Parts: sequence; structure tokens; C-alpha cells
Amino acid sequence: MKTTFHLMVVALLVFSPLMENLNATISHRNSDFCLTDVIWPQDLTLNHCPDESEFGFPEITNSPCNTIDVSYEIVLFDGNSEACVVEEIHWQVIETCIYDGAELGVHRHTQIISLIDDTQPVVHYCDDLFLDMDDACQGVLNIPVLVTDEGELPCSNAPKLQVFVDLWADGTIDYEFSSLIDKNDHLPDDSNGNGIPDFYVAAPEWGQEIEITVPEIISGNLSNHKVVVKSTDGCGNVRSCSFNVEMKDRTKPKFVPNLDFKPDCIFSGSNYFTEFFASDLALISEDDCSSSDDLIFSFNCILPILNDTIIANKLININVPHYFNEKGFVDFYFNGSPTKPITLSRYLDGKVYLWHPELKSASIYYFPYSEYENFVLTIADQNYNTLCQETEVHFKCINKGSPLNFLLTGFIYRNENRKLKNFEFEYCNKYLGGYTLTTEENGSYYLHTYTTDFSLKANITDSQFNGINGRDYFMYEDILLDNECDSTLILASDITQDEKITASDFSTLRKILLEIESNENPWILYPVPTSKYPWPFDDVTFPMFEYEIEKDWILVKRGDINYSAFLPESENIPDPYTNEVVTLKTNDLEVTKGYSYTIPFYISELKDFKGLWLKIKGDGISNFNILESENFYSGNNNLASDETNLFLTPKTTYTDINEDTLFYLKFQATKSGNLRNMLHLDESKFEAQCYTGSDAIISHTVLNFDFPKGEFYANVFQNPSNAIRFEVINNSGSPFKFQIFNSAGQMIYSDDLEYRENYKVFDLNGLNVSNQLLFIRIDNGVEKKIIKTLSFN
Repeated sequence: MKTTFHLMVVALLVFSPLMENLNATISHRNSDFCLTDVIWPQDLTLNHCPDESEFGFPEITNSPCNTIDVSYEIVLFDGNSEACVVEEIHWQVIETCIYDGAELGVHRHTQIISLIDDTQPVVHYCDDLFLDMDDACQGVLNIPVLVTDEGELPCSNAPKLQVFVDLWADGTIDYEFSSLIDKNDHLPDDSNGNGIPDFYVAAPEWGQEIEITVPEIISGNLSNHKVVVKSTDGCGNVRSCSFNVEMKDRTKPKFVPNLDFKPDCIFSGSNYFTEFFASDLALISEDDCSSSDDLIFSFNCILPILNDTIIANKLININVPHYFNEKGFVDFYFNGSPTKPITLSRYLDGKVYLWHPELKSASIYYFPYSEYENFVLTIADQNYNTLCQETEVHFKCINKGSPLNFLLTGFIYRNENRKLKNFEFEYCNKYLGGYTLTTEENGSYYLHTYTTDFSLKANITDSQFNGINGRDYFMYEDILLDNECDSTLILASDITQDEKITASDFSTLRKILLEIESNENPWILYPVPTSKYPWPFDDVTFPMFEYEIEKDWILVKRGDINYSAFLPESENIPDPYTNEVVTLKTNDLEVTKGYSYTIPFYISELKDFKGLWLKIKGDGISNFNILESENFYSGNNNLASDETNLFLTPKTTYTDINEDTLFYLKFQATKSGNLRNMLHLDESKFEAQCYTGSDAIISHTVLNFDFPKGEFYANVFQNPSNAIRFEVINNSGSPFKFQIFNSAGQMIYSDDLEYRENYKVFDLNGLNVSNQLLFIRIDNGVEKKIIKTLSFN
């Protein structure tokens, strides 16, 4: 782009008719030209588009004459590695009194103005998006997009936009909406050559909000999708963000009362008597996302530990006595008498979900009295779309017996420095009997049975247990486990150190003994140390467990004790030959700088175990050092902050692992803090991949880093097939190359091709590199962020 300006100086000779003669004397004086006779404007570096006043102006010295002409021409160029936009101002000065040879008084100069913008644009609306389904359980994915930029240069090229849509979040980009491609009248094509349907989107103005609609109807409730929005301003600054989109059914079910109840749920027990039967609480789904057979009736206690679930007559979690009676109704029983109610606020909290599959609604029988606590009635479908949330009812429930096998518990406070007060609490078991909880002067409390069903007893001790005072030990006659009557389990309770034993403690015990699973259960049974399962923590001892009883267990709540935060779970034990990933739980462990910690985990039925490959996100690996343990050498502790993979060599050579084998991983914290946050984990875990000689070590790894030097090295173990597969997602806007090296630094593969795709999958065969440690170098030749995500499969 050129712009030219001139300033002219003209001398006029005026002749008058009254003048008969005119004598003019013209004198010429030689004046040699000197470069210093013209002072030119200086070069500039700016972070905004300049106006004319900022250019400056040539100044001419030592001239006996007036300047005839000063002009300039502006030429814009795309930037280089040092500037976004370059303005060249070509100045020209005509001064005939200063002789300069062949130029005949014309003097020229080029002024350089460099425009800098290194501010990334800001992509808004990056939070997860929830969209509604219609009555046909279908939805349209509308993506709002808004980009702003504080460092924008209006004189630079217009900003560009790219939106990538991964339907069903399966790792495959299904649509790309881009202003980097040619306008295609909204007809999809493959302009980028990556096999992805591309749609042209006009580049929005800064601050202009647009909406992108995916041209595909989404069917099915609770479907998850992923969107990546990328903006590139005229100076090449790039900013991306990704978020999840959940298509969710939020249509409320219809409440169909058969008595005098109102559909808007304006009903309350207050001081009046109210009864709810199954037929009174019928629900109807008004869309295709939920069947009327699958609707759920629930009620909430607005006070504090109610968290019970019954689905298809199966008891999932219970800590309040309620039963299905012979009529299919659910009955409740508290303290035996309505004249002496227990204050429910002491031990009730949360929700109860009840579902009767035959009646298609809950079966609740209420006897509301004003002296009982208030509850909130909630009706919801399986997606927890609630119909009403502000309905008060009062209730008392009568025990009619139950076919369910369960443990019901009371509530009691305990203080280390005082004895317990006498306390009685009565509740029912499956034989229509009950228990009475009493305390004695010595601070012990017992549960006495009315039947031969089962019994509990507990004794408070003053000894330290794993560094926490006042542990309670419960001996449980495990009739529920179908063991011998004289066998016992030793369990620890009150792990929360809140100096009280709540119904939640007992409820959790019952769930574990009955092997009833719960995703929200934070408790773990850990075996008492034996020769087969030694205790992994050297600085923690159990003086009362010096003997070996392989049936004894310790009940531990995850996250409350530093040493128990890494306890293994059965679901983390790898499946033979197929799944060799070990997930090591971290929870919210608080670690101290300089202290060492141990992670125990199991491996079972694994052939040809060669080592352990740790996968950690971000710079988390710089926050701890791997120490030598019983099973592994210390490994490489001199890692760069952006490394994510660490290979540990076992001390013992394993051919095959044919039974559960316990391993220990030790590390030392290099700074204090919350370990999960220090590892930069999205979830409370990181993964350790077992490497075998018969399978590839990395079945799937995703690395998320910036690469300031324009290149990145990653490593992967090869499998015996001599084939390698990996994918590259290139967010740099620049082409890239890749090369493969072995551990000796020798390049073993390079096609010397440039790849311009945003997404590219590489399948290489016949490399003759089986079981070698390989390094993949990815380079785009410029010093800026190039590859945002690199993954191996």
C-alpha cells in the first residue's frame, strides 16, 4: 500500500504594465552538498498504528535557498520475526541550491516504523456448555464465540477464527469452521486437506459476538461433545480454548395427583395430618428422553447424614431405618414413640432416592406431626430434573419389618477428655427386634441385641493409632459375611478426627461388609500387615497388630491420613494381558518439603514385566524426586520442567507375574503443598504404565505443553511389530516436520516433508526398531509455540 504527499514552494515574478524595463540580476553561488545538511526523521518502534504527527519531518540546514518540494510515500509490509507490520516511509526533498551530483537537488531517505503486537487475543465463553434437548430428545449444537484483544493493530490484517467440533468426544474432529479458508457459501469441503468438513466463517470484528451452528442433529440424552475455539490476530498471536458441551434433558416430568394435591406442589403437612401413597405420587415423562417407568421419586431432608438409595428393591445405601412393608410402602421408625421424638438435625442430611419399579413411583407412608423436623419433597426424573423443591412435609414412620439385610446405627458424641454421658437409642433390625446403645462409667459403649441377629461393641482406648489419638475398634460378628460365629474383623472408625462417631461411620461399615458398592464411598478396607501384605509405611507402627491374622482389616477413610492417601483399590489392579495401566490415587494429600512418601500398588498376571512408566501432566514432575524403593531404582531425577514421562527400572528381573504382587513407589516432595494440585492433575490420580517385552509401553498418552524453541522431543517404546502410530494436533499455523532417532542419537527415519494439517495421523511400518527407546522430534523452524497436543497410540 502506497501513500504520497507533496509540499511545494513556488517563487512568482509579477510584471506590471507600468514597468517599461525590468532588469534582473541572477547570481549563482556554488554550495557543495553534505549529508548532514538534511536531518531525516528517526526510525520508530511502536505498539499502535501511528498518525502523521508521529513520523517527524526532514530538516534542511546550510541552504541559501528555499526548499522547493518535500514529499513522502508510505508502504506497508507484512511483519518479520521482529515486527508484526513494517511501514516504510520514503521521503524525498528537492533543494536545488544544494548540488549533489546526478540527483540534481533531489534527496531521498527511507524511514522504518516497526509495529509490534505480542498480546494474545482473549477467547471468551470457554466454560462447559449445557444445551437442552427438545421433546423428541434431539438438540442442535449452537456455539457462542466472542474474541477480544487489547493489543489489536487496526493497520494489520484482520483476525481469523477456527472452531473445531468433536462430536461425541471420541477424539475425532468432525467439523471445522474457519475464516482461514476461501469462502465456500457454507458448503462443506476439505480446503485444509485433512479430511475434515470445512465451513467458511467470516472473520468477526473485534468484540463482535457470533454463533456457530453445527449442521447435524444431536440425538440422545446426556451426550458429551468437545469444542476447540482458536483465534489468530493479524500479528500471528494465537489463543485457543477448549470446553465440553453436554446435551442434556432438562424437561421436568409431569406430576399427576389423584387427590387434592396441586401440580405446582403447594402442599404442606404443617400442623395437619397428611398421607402419601404410591398412587398419589404418580409421575409422567413428557418427552422421549425418559420413560415413565424410569422416573424417580425422592425427598430431601433440609437438615444434617441422610444419604440412602433404593433402586429396584435393592438397598444401595442406608443409615436411617426404613423398609418396604407388606403393602409395598416404605415405613420409618424413630425412637419408638411419637411422644419422644429425636431431633433429626443431629444426624440426618442429604437425599433419599426411592424407586418402586412396579408402581412407577415412590411408596412413602407419612404420619406428619408438627413436632417432627421439616423435609423437602422433591420429584425428579432419572436425569434429576426436579419438578418442585419447596414442599414441606413432616413425618413419622412405622416399622413393619423388612426382607432386607442391613445394619442400622445411632449417633453419639465422644470427647477424649471426658466420659460419655448415658445415652440410649433404639432401632430395628430385620427380626422386628432392636438394639439399645448404652454407655458406662469407664467410657465404653455397647450395642445390646434383642435377637441373635448380630452384635457390635466398641471400646475407646487412649493409645495412639497411626498418629491419631482415640481410635475406636469395632469387633463385628460377621454373620452377614456367612463366616463362623466366633470369627471377627478388627475395624477402625472415627477416621475424621471429629471426636464423634456418626451414623455415617456405621453405615459405611455396613456397606463394606455387605459388599454394596457406592461410587461416593470414601472408605477403604486395608489388610492388617502380614507376611504377604506388609505395611508399607516405615514410620507408622501398630503395636496391637504384632501378630498375623490374615482376616483382620483396617477401615480407613481416604484423604484424612497422609499415609493412607495412596491405598490401592481392586479396580486399579491390571487385567491380565489386556489392561496394564495402574492408577495411583493421590486424593488431597498434603505433603511437606523434604519428606518422603510411599505409594503401594499391585500388579497381577503380567508377562515379561520390564519396568514402570509414569505419566504426569504439566511441570508436576518437578515437584518431587523419585527415590530408590524396595522394587525400583531411583530413575532420572534431572528432568526438565516440561517432561511428563519417567521410566523406572525394577531391581528384580521378572519373567512372569502370576499372582497379586505388591510394589512400592517412593518419592520425596521438593516443595510443600497439595500433591494433587502440584501434579496438575484434572482428577485425583496419575497413571503408571507397565512396560513389557511383548506389548507397546504406551497404549495412549497425551502431552500438553508449550514448545518455546520450536521443537519438541518425545519418547515411546516400540512393539515387536516394528510399527509406530502417533498423531499430531498442530495449533501453530505453521508447517512442521518430524524425525525419529534412537537412544544413540542416530536418525532412523525422516521423510523430509512438510505437513500443514491441523491434525495428522502417522502410521509407519517396517522400521526395524522393535523394543528400542525412540525419540520423535517435531519442528516448525520458528521460535514460537507450535504443537499444543502430541499423543501416541
